Amino acid sequence: MKRILITVGFIIVIILLGNIFTIGEKISNFPAIGVYAEWIFYAILVILVLHFIVKPIYKIFSAPELPPLSADGKTSANELHQFGRKLAGNCYYIADQKARDEHCTELAHDIDKYSHDETELQAIIKKELSLRFEGDDTLKIQGINSRITGWAKTVFVTTAISQSSRIDTALVLYLNIKMIADIVRATGFRPSRSQMLKIYINIFSTAFLAYGVSEVLEDVDIENVAATTAETSSGSFSDFFQGLVDNFLGSILGSLTGSLLKSAGDGAVNALLTLRLGYVTRIYLQRGHEAVTGAKNRCATRHEARKKAYSNIKNLIISAKSHLAV
Repeated sequence: MKRILITVGFIIVIILLGNIFTIGEKISNFPAIGVYAEWIFYAILVILVLHFIVKPIYKIFSAPELPPLSADGKTSANELHQFGRKLAGNCYYIADQKARDEHCTELAHDIDKYSHDETELQAIIKKELSLRFEGDDTLKIQGINSRITGWAKTVFVTTAISQSSRIDTALVLYLNIKMIADIVRATGFRPSRSQMLKIYINIFSTAFLAYGVSEVLEDVDIENVAATTAETSSGSFSDFFQGLVDNFLGSILGSLTGSLLKSAGDGAVNALLTLRLGYVTRIYLQRGHEAVTGAKNRCATRHEARKKAYSNIKNLIISAKSHLAV
């Protein structure tokens, strides 16, 4: 996928440069304007590109990373205390301002009270991170894990209803952008626009893949597939999806026929992709930039997120079944 995007981008750049040079040559052919007009045109274009393209891209990739939301690797009391103070200063995951201020004050007090006790600091930080990732019903805090499932359920229902792969692509792109912003807000931090754009880059591969999978399924007879009993392989994505349709969608959504069952299959695939992206985001927030740096780390992150998504997709579709009235 990455090589394809680079190749397509390179081709687009070559086409744009060709058109720019053509325009420049045509400008130079006007005697009233003069030969210097072509170079003035190129100079203005370079300035515009630097200001509106290069500068924003540089800001995105040079933006500081959010601190990893984990106490792993922080062994000294000083490191734990500094990390705890950052958490205490960023409690925006609590919607109610009064409750947020009280919680921040209490957390900061506890962090300062045990500033030289590694064991107590570890326990306090672990409890605080659990609150952000798992949530708390009594405090009306929705955790990151619940948010990921909720957004994936929304993707499943909306793209299952849709009968167009292009609409699916737009919905998946929009909903995944909203999901990532929601997950980041749930950490309690408020990153800059450049930091958010740096995280959003991961969205595009999901949107493209959602479109590709939906197009492929146009030629698949889902109704016959659902009626066939087959063993589910834990290997490739295609094996998993076929097993999902064979052993699960066919039995749960068996009352649907033909195109409707295919649409439900599209929704399941898009929900699976959303889950995977959500878990990749969660891993990134927990482990920091290291989780997406280097081929080995990226592979491990994708594998962990994919495994987690596979394990949760079935329960997600069961819970979303009522919205399809089947």
